[in-house]
Amino acid sequence: MITSHFNNINHIIANEIDKATKSIFIAMYFFTNKGLFEKIFRKAENGVKVSLIIYDHYINLRKEGIQFQKLANLENADIYISSKFNPIHDKFCIIDERTLITGSYNWTKAAERYNEENILLVSKDESEGTLEDKLINDYINEFNKLVSKLEPQDKIRVYYKQEMDEVCGKEGREYLMLDLICEAADLENKEEAQELAKEAFLLSEDNIKGQLLASKFDLFPRKRIEHSIGMRTADNEFLVLIPKGSYLPIENVDETTTTSYDNQKECYCYVYYGEDAIASNNKPMKADEKRKTFEEQKINHLHTQIIGLPLRPQGEVNFRIKCIIDLNGRMTIIDKPINADYLREEKQRNIITNHSGQKKDLGIIVKKTITTVKKDLNEIDGMISEV
Repeated sequence: MITSHFNNINHIIANEIDKATKSIFIAMYFFTNKGLFEKIFRKAENGVKVSLIIYDHYINLRKEGIQFQKLANLENADIYISSKFNPIHDKFCIIDERTLITGSYNWTKAAERYNEENILLVSKDESEGTLEDKLINDYINEFNKLVSKLEPQDKIRVYYKQEMDEVCGKEGREYLMLDLICEAADLENKEEAQELAKEAFLLSEDNIKGQLLASKFDLFPRKRIEHSIGMRTADNEFLVLIPKGSYLPIENVDETTTTSYDNQKECYCYVYYGEDAIASNNKPMKADEKRKTFEEQKINHLHTQIIGLPLRPQGEVNFRIKCIIDLNGRMTIIDKPINADYLREEKQRNIITNHSGQKKDLGIIVKKTITTVKKDLNEIDGMISEV
């Protein structure tokens, strides 16, 4: 019998492991699911032969993760570490040489709670020569081939946090962050869940994705923005980036703007908050709340600044604006040109053409950008409320 599964995969795998009486063979790229590991360990303690291949990666072998050494210490368990120079990317398990579990699913909490995943569950009966029989035999042969290239490890090396930068890239950090947040969501103790989620946030500089996931699992109290936040356009219209009533954390859909006149050399985008369609009728957001005098406030208006734009006709230089507000109310606005010719060089020669077709060389313009601005919204009275 062959069945496909797209939901509750952890439960299905756990049930099949519970049925094991003779052997469990596993080839798994990422394995961080402590619940599944404990089931396998108990089976090995009770005499079931366990052979496990995992990839040599910080996610699998970090000191705070699964303690694979205790499985390696058992006589009837073998652990193989796939080399980074000949890595496995498999995700399959063979139980008693009669049941096969294979698909996209890593044995992680992120696979269960975050990603869209699938497995095929293949079970064979006493008949020989069936499709199920062939598939399982093929996977047994593949597992034996993988094992033949490796040596069982008596001593399982572990990675320490200090080694993370060396062995775990940006994508690995992000995956581990999401995995730990999914693990936190399964904890019954709320304080422990929050501490684990906070630890996870530290793994990635760009951790808004993790914060959004933590919010989905209701790991932290809900907070809400009480005023719309946006920017002033050239026509003094209020371009809303974050609508009033939005819940933290927030990552808005990128807004695209463009130059408002021919040969525009620079662009300033000023931040306001309020509900009026006319930007100047709303309140300017201050870069520093301590500046009080008129002259100080005049230069204190929070804004992005881009100087040295390529001299092009109106509308040909475009910008993309993103606004992010984290769980703690810290806002980041990113404003960047998206024209390739601007992004390609740090210095640029600008040549303009007049109505007669004559060209004029304006020389080299050094680009200056203030494309990212930050603001703690807790400094603004009544901006954030707890729900």
